[in-house]
Amino acid sequence: MTDIHPIKNTIELSVFTDKQVLFFYIFCAVFFGILLILLIYFLFKKYYSKKEIIEEKEEEIKLEKADYQKQATEALKKTKAKIELELFDDYYLEVTEIIKKYLTNVYQENYIDFTTYEILEDANLSKDFRVVLEDFLETLDLAKFSKKKLNKKKLENIYEAALEIIQK
Repeated sequence: MTDIHPIKNTIELSVFTDKQVLFFYIFCAVFFGILLILLIYFLFKKYYSKKEIIEEKEEEIKLEKADYQKQATEALKKTKAKIELELFDDYYLEVTEIIKKYLTNVYQENYIDFTTYEILEDANLSKDFRVVLEDFLETLDLAKFSKKKLNKKKLENIYEAALEIIQK
C-alpha cells in the first residue's frame, strides 16, 4: 500500500511576509507603549490636580479665628434686616446656618449637616461653651418648628446671643 500518495504537492501559502509580521509586532509595541505613557500621564495629572485642590482647601482652612468671627458677624448683620422685613422663617434658618458654618470653620468639623444634639455631643466643645450653645440652638429649633412666631424683641435677643457665641 505504498502506492498511495497525494495527487498534488502541498503548496505553502503565506499571507504575510516575515517583514510584515515584524512590522506588525513593532507597531503593536509602539501603540501599547504610547497607551501606557498616556495612562501614566493622566494618572499623574489627576493625582496632582487632587493635590492642588487639597492644598487650596488647606489654605482656606488656615484663616484665623478672627477672620471667621468677622465673616460670621457680617453675615449676621445682613440677616438682621430680615427682622425689620418680618421674614422670620428665613431668619431662623440663616442664623442657624451662620452659626453652624462658623463652628465648622473654627473647630474643623463639619457641623453644617449636624443636628443640635450631634453638635452638643461633640468632644471638641468646652463644657461652658456647650451650655451656651445648647441654649441658643434649642431656642432656634423651637422657633423654627413652632407655629407661633416670636416678636421682634425675642428675635433681637437671638441676634445678640448669636453674636455672643461668635465672640467666645
